[in-house]
Amino acid sequence: MNIEASYDQFRKRIESEPLLKNVGALVDFSIQRYGDKAAWIPVDNEGAELSYSELGRLIARSANAFMALGVEKGSHVALLMPSTPEHLCAWVALAKLGAVSIGINPNYTTQELVYTLTDSEAEFLLTADQFVPKLATLIQDNQAIALKKVAVSGASGPASTSRWENLLAEADDHFDSSHIDVSGEDPINILYTSGSTGFPKGCVLPHNYWVIKGKVVAGLWPETTRILCDAPFHYMGPLWRFSFACYLGAAICVAPRASLTRFVDRWKTHKIDFGWINNAMAMTAVGTSDSENSLKVLGTSGISPNLQKLAEARFGVPIREHYGMTEVGLATVMPLGADEMLGSGSCGLTAPFRDCMIADECGNAIERGKVGELYVRGPGIVKGYIGKPEANAQAFRGAWFKTGDLFWQDERGYFYFHSRIKDIIRRSAENISASEVEAALYGIPEVEDVAVGPVKDEMRGEEVKAFIILKPGFDPVSLSPERIVVYCSKILARYKIPRYYQYFQDFPRTSSDKIAKRLLLDGEGVAVTTTYDVTNGTWS
Repeated sequence: MNIEASYDQFRKRIESEPLLKNVGALVDFSIQRYGDKAAWIPVDNEGAELSYSELGRLIARSANAFMALGVEKGSHVALLMPSTPEHLCAWVALAKLGAVSIGINPNYTTQELVYTLTDSEAEFLLTADQFVPKLATLIQDNQAIALKKVAVSGASGPASTSRWENLLAEADDHFDSSHIDVSGEDPINILYTSGSTGFPKGCVLPHNYWVIKGKVVAGLWPETTRILCDAPFHYMGPLWRFSFACYLGAAICVAPRASLTRFVDRWKTHKIDFGWINNAMAMTAVGTSDSENSLKVLGTSGISPNLQKLAEARFGVPIREHYGMTEVGLATVMPLGADEMLGSGSCGLTAPFRDCMIADECGNAIERGKVGELYVRGPGIVKGYIGKPEANAQAFRGAWFKTGDLFWQDERGYFYFHSRIKDIIRRSAENISASEVEAALYGIPEVEDVAVGPVKDEMRGEEVKAFIILKPGFDPVSLSPERIVVYCSKILARYKIPRYYQYFQDFPRTSSDKIAKRLLLDGEGVAVTTTYDVTNGTWS
């Protein structure tokens, strides 16, 4: 049986199995089955290891504490917290209450905090003491924020706030949610998209979003026991990893932040068997013992095909691509056994519980081999953007969600990312995919990170500009624009080769650590040179 037929059987089987009713039911399942097993293991910081039973008691106390504050089904509760067990348990507790949690990035400016709290219609807020000064100023200066209650974890906050530790101490460590009817399609989260252009949109996600994604990933990688979580909990990554862990009784190993210098050591020290890798990680310096690890699989999204091949050999573990986004969760997945697809550039086959269609500009399905926009539908996808009727009208075509990404599909059913609809450079009569040019530049050994975008040009409409961060030990002399042009000329058609080059120390980034390309094009970031024009050989 070939890999596609085997995967099709897997997909049909997992779709035929009953789904747990909601996130609360999923966590209860894991507590009952894996009570004494480790659920939370701290990485790189102080803190205690917690079992599933211990997490369950903290979840119960958190739910009772929220009830004491007045939280009920349908309440909107913002969480401005670091990556701690209290943060995770607050999220699950709110899920059991049928409330809607709002993940808040602690790095937000005051303006961004005001926007998020008002746009999400937050009624309650749980925060940590280190964020109180920013919050106190915000509430004092912005009367539009209509919070009913604020609770502070850590040291006592202002007199108008409640101390979260006191509420937890007074709460029972048993919580009965049988009287609260929460369906799989009820909202559980408002997660904000990257917002690289203007303010972000709040995605209203249902319980099934997490129940389905956890189930699918557990089915794809069933031998997992230790999962590295190094993204903040206001982001989707740790939440789906926890849902994944609950199905298997695995532990999430939680680091305060991602690190390009410590990730290999973390894998080894904590015997991680499921981790994540991206281009930047794959391009770090090779160690002599990198393959001496406990990894069983590394997930990735958007990795350069050449880097994927090199990283598999370096770490001695399968690296499997997928395609997903905040709005739909998983859309496509690469089966673990699809070794022959390594380095193909494909992001896999249609994920369980999902239908994928490549459509033309009118929303009609097009034949395989042709490029069009990827549409996705299925249970548990985004219910809409809160307070954004125009964005909702643009994002949906009936039950289909329009991803805004261009794809093509081969005859075997594998999907290939082509470009983002808004990430196309129109140079004269040619459409140039910024992603294609970026992939070429990532192949240069001296390059650590790169972004490509358009700049206005009177003659051609737009020209191609490359923004480049070099690895330590290299500079614009050792890797000059001219050298880059020579390299690109062997890979790219002449019209795709960037005309402009600028070197940077750091790029502006979104809350999910993606390059905020719009901000970069608008002049943000830490530049180390001016812009070089290869046409006339000048810096300006």
